[in-house]
Amino acid sequence: MKTFKSQLGVAVLEVIILVGVLAIGAAVYYVNAHSNIKNPPPISVPKKTTKTTPPVDPPTSASVITIKEIGVKITVTNDIKDLDYAVKTSSGYTYVYLSTKTLEDADSGPVKHCTSEEGAIGAIELDDKPSTAEGSPPSLVKMLAGKYLYYTHPQALCSDVASTQKLQNDFITSFRKALDSAELVN
Repeated sequence: MKTFKSQLGVAVLEVIILVGVLAIGAAVYYVNAHSNIKNPPPISVPKKTTKTTPPVDPPTSASVITIKEIGVKITVTNDIKDLDYAVKTSSGYTYVYLSTKTLEDADSGPVKHCTSEEGAIGAIELDDKPSTAEGSPPSLVKMLAGKYLYYTHPQALCSDVASTQKLQNDFITSFRKALDSAELVN
């Protein structure tokens, strides 16, 4: 009887292995039959192109914007030389909301949101003490003679038009870089 049980155990094991091999074989066949690996898309070899970088404007092509209301001047590049701002005072703090004439003109919606009043490229403030703002506080840009220059990013895009959104993001990037040049007005 022992021999019969051992033969039965071996037979069951062989059937399990056979079913496993068949399952693997069927899976491989299915993948090969339904795959694009046999006929991959042709690989196109790109023609040699030379990437041209637009020339960087020399420092003489920059403009200095003076924001007399907070006593700060900022050197801006040509793309944001038409920087425009609106000053708002709240709870004793003076905030400067920014945009450019170019961005305002690109805003084609019935209600204009790419304006300086809306802070389309952000807002700055100059404060005597560190920010204690809760939620999403402004970013400290730099210290200017013991004062804190803060930048607050716009909360949303100012337009539904993709080209205007790209322009807004480009101007935000340029302005953030320009803030490195900020100085107090003498």
